[in-house]
Amino acid sequence: MNFSIISAIDSCNGIGKYNKLPFNLKSDLEYFKKTTINSVVIMGRKTFESLNYKPLVNRYNVVISNNNFIDDIRYKNINICKNLEHALDMLKCNNNIMKIFVIGGEQLYNEAILSPYCEKLYITNINYDFECDRFFPKIDESKFILKENSEDYYYNYNNNNIKYKFLIYEYKI
Repeated sequence: MNFSIISAIDSCNGIGKYNKLPFNLKSDLEYFKKTTINSVVIMGRKTFESLNYKPLVNRYNVVISNNNFIDDIRYKNINICKNLEHALDMLKCNNNIMKIFVIGGEQLYNEAILSPYCEKLYITNINYDFECDRFFPKIDESKFILKENSEDYYYNYNNNNIKYKFLIYEYKI
């Protein structure tokens, strides 16, 4: 079962700091929502924790975790799987699935980008180092080719205009 990865990364491939997003780009959050709406989102436990344990609305939420918090009543709308392979196997049984996105974090991205089922990368590339402590894996350009590159946009951060753009990579066949 094929899937895509979606992430915003800084100039050093940073994706997180202290279990939170280090940047707040409204247009990136809108892009994320527009791209993933009515789809499956697969996330690691720490990413789910960073969302205050709330599932993303209008998405089928899957959390990868070895922790057994499924008995808690708050998580009845969350599907818990032990790993990415288990999640993809579970999703094969659902014929209504249209798109699947891996949305983080670091450990899950490292696993997902090596999977033969990873077909696209949706990357918001931010030209600034936010001194992150969690990172997106290096994109292997022998496996992924840049297919779409938006114009430059600007984000005001600490009175600096920081460039960012939306990139889409596809797996080379």
